[in-house]
Amino acid sequence: MKIFILFASVMALGMALPATGDFCVFNEQIYAIGETFNVACSVCTCNEEGNVDCDHMLCPPCLYMDAAGQTMRAWGPYFDGCNHCLCTHTGMSLCAPIPCPHKCHVTNDEGVSGWLDHDSTLIHMPQEEGACPKVCTCKPNTEWLGISSYECEEHCN
Repeated sequence: MKIFILFASVMALGMALPATGDFCVFNEQIYAIGETFNVACSVCTCNEEGNVDCDHMLCPPCLYMDAAGQTMRAWGPYFDGCNHCLCTHTGMSLCAPIPCPHKCHVTNDEGVSGWLDHDSTLIHMPQEEGACPKVCTCKPNTEWLGISSYECEEHCN
């Protein structure tokens, strides 16, 4: 009698579950054969063998400016010179809003922003032909404590 109950239990379980290869299990989710889904920036497909194939596409990076004015790229956690940030899979930066009173928040020639320390200099190239480059320096504001000024002067030869 025990063998019959055991056999009946196994048969009932076997009929309740789909046959192997009718689905894929990926990250604790079940997908039908041929079903496509996104994982971060990749497109994945459940194939006929019950395996998942992904195209392994990189997500767009977050852009930020380093202390030298260069554009940097990040795909995960990074430090922008003032705040600890996280780059999302859409390329959007999420930064802790911490004030940086002894730095200047500036934008480089590529349109990417970041932080400069006091007495740091950044050269902005002219946008128009015949114009002069600007030499800009981050300076402490002498009138307000904890405020910085970004002062620029044109330099023509």
